Amino acid sequence: VGVLLIAVGLCASRSGVETLITVFAGVSLVAGFAAVIDYLGTTDFASAEFALRTRYGRFAELLVTVQPMVWIAVLYTRSSVQKWLLIATAVLGWTAVMLSLSKGAALAGVIGFALAFGGCLLLSNKCARRPVLKLAGVWFALTVAVQAFFYFTSPLPATADYFAGNAGNSALSRQ
Repeated sequence: VGVLLIAVGLCASRSGVETLITVFAGVSLVAGFAAVIDYLGTTDFASAEFALRTRYGRFAELLVTVQPMVWIAVLYTRSSVQKWLLIATAVLGWTAVMLSLSKGAALAGVIGFALAFGGCLLLSNKCARRPVLKLAGVWFALTVAVQAFFYFTSPLPATADYFAGNAGNSALSRQ
């Protein structure tokens, strides 16, 4: 009942777009925290791999759909507090997609972000292109940093390991 009352209050107090972005950011925040806590709290990845990939693969499909909109909403937020909250939420959501270890979700995310950032660059005026490029740079740096961290420093696999065939079913078939 409480969630319903909060949702009704949000819908009544905000425009439709603000409500959607709030819902998308909330979903990204919850799924992102859950994924990070589960992934970093895993001591025996081999026994938990199937459960983690199954659980967060489902969330990744949802997050891949809403994440470009959450990232682009950062460009349209005037309040600096809201902007930083949206950035933190967007970072958590995209990190959850990468931690899902789903090749399909990661590939769809990269394509979705390329289309979103590319569309913003093509359809915006010249003065708005610089913030889009900065935001795209932050997204790219986050993507590379998360993959490099797990690839080089952690015994847990990264999505890049699954693409390279160093983890998952393809790694087992080569043994």
